[in-house]
Amino acid sequence: LQADFRSGLKELYRKDDDDDDGTGANSQQQKALPDDFDMDVFCISANDYLKVSKIKAARDGNSNCFSNITDTQIPQLRQFVHQRTAQFCKANVKSFVESTKDVLDQ
Repeated sequence: LQADFRSGLKELYRKDDDDDDGTGANSQQQKALPDDFDMDVFCISANDYLKVSKIKAARDGNSNCFSNITDTQIPQLRQFVHQRTAQFCKANVKSFVESTKDVLDQ
């Protein structure tokens, strides 16, 4: 999965470079993903999560594989998404505060 993810990104970057206006702006996107980046992989079962957590109606039958919500990996995926978005939010808030401070200093 890691190799497919990286090759897919490289293909997207190549496509962007083909559409580039010659300024080289798109080539900087390749630097956005560090070489040591490892994508987290979650093997989830949304259907079983819905059944075990009783969100899905009982008439749809029992869960196929899991009897424990944690085993579906949906909670772990949710936690990962929240942590990643929190990192980006912090960075954006910090950037905003710094730029606001610069404006106020003027």
